[in-house]
Amino acid sequence: MSDRRYMRELSLINRLETEKALIDTVNGVNTEVLDKIQKDFIKTFFSETRESSAVIRETLRMISSDSRADQESVIALFRSFHTIKGLAGFVKAEMVRIISAKTELILDACVKGRLLMDDNMINIVFYSSRIIDNLCDRYQNGVAQEYLEYIKEHMGIIEDKIKEID
Repeated sequence: MSDRRYMRELSLINRLETEKALIDTVNGVNTEVLDKIQKDFIKTFFSETRESSAVIRETLRMISSDSRADQESVIALFRSFHTIKGLAGFVKAEMVRIISAKTELILDACVKGRLLMDDNMINIVFYSSRIIDNLCDRYQNGVAQEYLEYIKEHMGIIEDKIKEID
């Protein structure tokens, strides 16, 4: 084998080994980085969801004390549930996403004047927020079967409101 050919092959081997080492390093870093990113997203999901729930509860308190809901308050509720829905979808928290989406739907109808933001609606929105908070707690500790039955019952109430829209 000529020196030139030997050097080319050695160079190729070195490049392949360097590339393999680079791929291994990148894969290792990616795994660590992805794990950290995923954990950060989940932490963000919990903190942002709890923050949005606090906004929901405070807005509902203001609405209850005023005896009527202004458009701005209903839009604030809608946005909070929209935020929770998006975060839940991103981290695959399906129960939270579904409850948020359905509650968002009836709040949208309130914004558009197709449903009334009365005491019954305030209770529905409040319980949706409470369920989401409880689900976040239970996601960290495991979901109890009896709680899923309560969620199913609440979803039936929301579905009845959705039927009123159409």
